[in-house]
Amino acid sequence: MGNYSKDIEEFLNEIPTGKEDVHEYYDELKAESKSKLSLLFGDKDTTENDEWYPVSQIEYHKLSNGYEVVIPYWLAKKKGLAD
Repeated sequence: MGNYSKDIEEFLNEIPTGKEDVHEYYDELKAESKSKLSLLFGDKDTTENDEWYPVSQIEYHKLSNGYEVVIPYWLAKKKGLAD
């Protein structure tokens, strides 16, 4: 038998908790995966805050000075962007 408890734990961590979405702001959309399933957002002249996001899980909006990325709480938590 496999290690199902870890799979169940990971699944439960991805269930929406009712907590609000997280809004992150980036200077630019830096890249798109070959499959067009992920986008890389980041800030100009640095890679320190670059982050890949699955297109199916986020909303993003072009602003006059960059991008707003709306991330579900569970994904933001998984990426270390939320408590």
